[in-house]
Amino acid sequence: MTLLRKLSAADLVTLTNALLGFLAITYVVDGRYELAGLLIFVAIIMDGLDGALARRFGSMHHFGRYLDFFADSVSFCFAPATLVYTITYDISRGPAWVSWENALAVVIPTVYVCMGILRLARFAEAGYRKPYFEGLPSPAAAYLVVTVYILLGGGTAFELGSQFSVLIVMAFAGGLMVTSLRYPKLQRGLVAPSLVGILSMIVATSLIIVASDAVSISYSLALFGLSLVAIYILFGPMYARRDDSPLASEGMA
Repeated sequence: MTLLRKLSAADLVTLTNALLGFLAITYVVDGRYELAGLLIFVAIIMDGLDGALARRFGSMHHFGRYLDFFADSVSFCFAPATLVYTITYDISRGPAWVSWENALAVVIPTVYVCMGILRLARFAEAGYRKPYFEGLPSPAAAYLVVTVYILLGGGTAFELGSQFSVLIVMAFAGGLMVTSLRYPKLQRGLVAPSLVGILSMIVATSLIIVASDAVSISYSLALFGLSLVAIYILFGPMYARRDDSPLASEGMA
């Protein structure tokens, strides 16, 4: 009970992030892939919220930082990797040591998880002190992967070309996480467009789930969300180099 009393409001939000990541994995297992993607998007919002709460109520501490590491590992490493593995591995092709397509479906999500954990460990060790992110933040990597999946149609009927596209994007995102490229932390000027992009993806995913006749709206919102993360990936390093001021978030690792 002493440990439970130690938890702050920010820590509870971090635990919610981990819970959403675990639920996303269960939805992948159940074959409800769009809902899994939706939960990952909500987890990204929770990840940003826990840092804001910690600063607002002065509850930043080492325990919270390590808790954030484990939560992000579940939501932004294991959950997206499980999703991509499930939609790209086809048992009818044979085992991975026979089918090179299935080999890629195993190797790339596995490497992505490793790169994500290394990225989070680097942040937990010293990256939180820096005024910028070193390497692409894991929530941004997960956001990119899931967004591309949604744009390529989602669901279970995934053609080989689309499978390769998602795997290539996942490999690209995983590589960016372990680079030394600087990416800006969220500050006031970046919070609004970031939230708009994530909320657009939540709405797009929800429309795909509940209204098949709203596909065009969903696609437009998803494309808008992808454009925001693409801008962050391409131009974020240039922005971070020109702005070395201390920035906002202990979250978004």
